[in-house]
Amino acid sequence: MSSFRLALLFGGPSAERGISLNSARSVADHLDELEMVLVYFNLKKEAFLIERKYLYSNTPSDFDFKIDELGYPLDEPHLVEVLQSVDLVFPVIHGEFGEGGELAEFLEKHGIPFIGSNSKASALAFDKFDAAWHLERSEFYSTPSLLLESEKEANLARVESFFQNNELERAILKPARSGSSIGVTEVHSPEACIEAFRQMTEDGLDSRFVVEPFAQGREFTIIVLQTPEGDAVSLLPTEIKITDKSQSLFDYRLKYLPTQQVAYQMLPSFEDEIIADIQKKAEVLFSVLNLRDVVRIDGWVLDDGNLWFSDINLASGLEQNSFFFLQAAYLGWSHQEVLGYIVKSACARRNIDAPKAKTAEVPSSKVPVRVLFGGDSSERQVSLMSGTNVWLKLRKSDHYEPTPYLLDTDGHFWKLPYPATLRHTVEEVGAACHQMLEDNERLNDYTSSIIGRLQHKSKAAEDPLESPLCMTREDFLQDRSIVFLAIHGGIGENGELQKLLSNSEIPFTGSLTAAARLCMDKYETGKALESYAKHGIFVAAKRKLDTGTLQRLSDEKLKVVWDSLISDLKTQSLIVKPLADGCSSGIVRLADENELKTYLNLLKSGSPRILPNQLFHVFTPVEMPLDQPDFLLFETFVQSDRLSIQENKIIWDSQTGWVEVTVGLFGKRGKMRALKPSITIASGEILSLEEKFQGGTGVNITPPPEPWVQPLIWEKAQSKIEFVAQKLGLNGFARIDAFLQIETGNVLIIEANSIPGLTPSTVIYQQALAENPPLPPTEFLESILDHRNTHTAS
Repeated sequence: MSSFRLALLFGGPSAERGISLNSARSVADHLDELEMVLVYFNLKKEAFLIERKYLYSNTPSDFDFKIDELGYPLDEPHLVEVLQSVDLVFPVIHGEFGEGGELAEFLEKHGIPFIGSNSKASALAFDKFDAAWHLERSEFYSTPSLLLESEKEANLARVESFFQNNELERAILKPARSGSSIGVTEVHSPEACIEAFRQMTEDGLDSRFVVEPFAQGREFTIIVLQTPEGDAVSLLPTEIKITDKSQSLFDYRLKYLPTQQVAYQMLPSFEDEIIADIQKKAEVLFSVLNLRDVVRIDGWVLDDGNLWFSDINLASGLEQNSFFFLQAAYLGWSHQEVLGYIVKSACARRNIDAPKAKTAEVPSSKVPVRVLFGGDSSERQVSLMSGTNVWLKLRKSDHYEPTPYLLDTDGHFWKLPYPATLRHTVEEVGAACHQMLEDNERLNDYTSSIIGRLQHKSKAAEDPLESPLCMTREDFLQDRSIVFLAIHGGIGENGELQKLLSNSEIPFTGSLTAAARLCMDKYETGKALESYAKHGIFVAAKRKLDTGTLQRLSDEKLKVVWDSLISDLKTQSLIVKPLADGCSSGIVRLADENELKTYLNLLKSGSPRILPNQLFHVFTPVEMPLDQPDFLLFETFVQSDRLSIQENKIIWDSQTGWVEVTVGLFGKRGKMRALKPSITIASGEILSLEEKFQGGTGVNITPPPEPWVQPLIWEKAQSKIEFVAQKLGLNGFARIDAFLQIETGNVLIIEANSIPGLTPSTVIYQQALAENPPLPPTEFLESILDHRNTHTAS
């Protein structure tokens, strides 16, 4: 291990603290050769030393309520002592505390070297109004703007004057001192502006707000790095295209969650002269504001030809497919390489001995693995997150050599180069592949120019960018190397891919054809388990109905069907789900026959999602199947105990003694081992895709907390889940969702997932790390490969 010690600061009081956790996870994963000291700041800005395993939580709420037990509290003298004992501090805290100068001032006061801009520069750049004013004085283009402060009177008159003087029909209201997406609101009148302003000040979001015209043009974001000599060098900008006409703002959801509502383009569609202008002026901005190390700058090429820098991000998000890593990848840099460059450059400018490069090892004969993800199901974006994460983590394996492969929505297979993989949607990956093939020469010209200015040499950066390779299914099956299946739903879990790979004698991870097909059909899964009530294993009462037939019914006949379902299933409300689709796709609770009609109409119209409050029990967007399912499954709604976390305390409202849990499994068929269960806390009635798989959303508690659930109870549940896995024929790895009876340990099975999500913060990693001894993510993935199917019969 390197003697270089790096302190990673994350968390904080900002609404973006979940993104901070994701950033910390990425840094720790890709700089794992360094000795890492992890310091977490809670909502009160109290500091704690924390174990690495908690980086794999979905959100800080997973552990905030027990931080006093699992973390080592640091008062100010101890915090200073810890931070002065390391070589360098790397803060990845978003919001005013991390980016507005407060944290930087603390570190400066105690002589602690850190990555990032100094406190004075941070305070200026973070305040959107002050930064714009300063840039305007430095001859940068600036749009008209108005500052609203909570203590000022008669703001309405000032806003009315601003709208009138600038002939505005719509404007943007945003906090002056918050993250680049938090609280950004589109308003269409002075009255609406004042109402939004009052609401956000009452919520404590900020006391200073900026009003500015709604920008018309093309949006971009660009990373600027600082060389060891102190020069600012812009990378290649990313163009941001909002593709959903119902969305006009690049808000928090679009920025951090996978969605087709927005697309990122590299190379941008700008002319070369405009790209050069963006790069040059971003570097000047970096110098004018006296910034350091690394920043991300958002801006617009306006319709009138002006170039406007709208926002400066002093702590750019560092998630695995973030703009930071995407733009670096187009230089031929890996995640590890660009993070290492920042650390090395920061050390050089502060006269600190940089980490010593690892001695080049003689390449060993690693086993090649094709990590396959994508597909055309409604869960394809989660599949992309899973597959990308598996590929990145297996790059650190001493045994396996992973290569990313995409199955696109047209059925083509792509062998992917590094930059094309770091995208938010399957469609975007496909577009990136086509663009790399078309613009390869132009991309390499940009790459060589930027690399030369950064004075960074590496084999990857010296070679031209690798081109993507498109192939047919037959071409893909010619290769006999292992396939790590990371395709959720559709062809990935209905047995079709498993059958193809088995027939072609290709080893692959996960379950065989029959088990995959069985688990994909939720009705047949229930039938397979309905005779095990004597073992304390239950399934919800269910009915399978033809979708088309339901859609053709009159309102009166639909009411008859609803009444029949309510009577037969002995419930007041129903759970409806596509018969054979992903674990969260199209699953909602219905209150009455009118909601059933609405649901059927949404399916018929091809609606991509159900919006919050479109149905009574829908509080977050619910992704819908791409294609209308042939059958729908109706189940009894299981009333469970109501759990929430308030002021870092678990509030357990006892209702029935049932709680929803999810349990990961791994091992060979017939001998699969259940990990410790996790209790899942949803914001609505049904866990959304985001809450299950996207870092920064949802809450998971692993294992279930005492005193509400005793260890003996969840250990009983583990045994029953292992029994279920054996009866379903699962292999390699899987996840079973169920309700747990906290008095008896009995389980009511919701569904079995033969290819569970493997996104960076998915709960299965938390469960593996809760084992004794802990099983880190890369080792867990290696164990999945070790238990691959090597025989041909399914």
